[in-house]
Amino acid sequence: MSTQYPVLVPDINYFNIDLSGIRLALLGKYDAVYVDFDSYPDFSDLQEQCENIVDIIRGSRVQNLVIDFRDNHGGDFYVGLALSSCIQNLDQFDWRNGIYVMIDEGTQSAAMSNAAQYQQILNANLVGTPTGADPNIASETNRFKLKNSKREISIAKRYYRFIQSPTDALYPDFPMTTSWRDYK
Repeated sequence: MSTQYPVLVPDINYFNIDLSGIRLALLGKYDAVYVDFDSYPDFSDLQEQCENIVDIIRGSRVQNLVIDFRDNHGGDFYVGLALSSCIQNLDQFDWRNGIYVMIDEGTQSAAMSNAAQYQQILNANLVGTPTGADPNIASETNRFKLKNSKREISIAKRYYRFIQSPTDALYPDFPMTTSWRDYK
């Protein structure tokens, strides 16, 4: 597709962390590390790259962390927990006011779960628009075939409750909508 509108994406130089679905960049102008979390890599791959990620961040000496879960439709939420475990010992961050998680309607399943978890365990502020998933959900399906009809059935076997009150989405602390200019 072509468009008459120019793409207005800032130049971001990502580090080569050899991790499918996760990119890391330093935003010196904002004193921040930007983690673009598009999709979930294998758990073992994240474990292998954890030290590399920590070294890059520690070397930067930045105080703010931005994790972008926008348009992430999920995967293994234990990978997201492993990432939080990987970075939680970095004392350079402003853990009271400098951790931000970006969310939108494309933030679903494990990405929504991790955003809710990061709000709790990393003291993160959620920024963006409401997620496309309910933070209190039945998940982890179990599939089987019925003996006589041979129909395949799936049943959710676990209920996750990431926030106490019933709701239809995870809502941001700082709502930010995309303007027409930004969209162009």
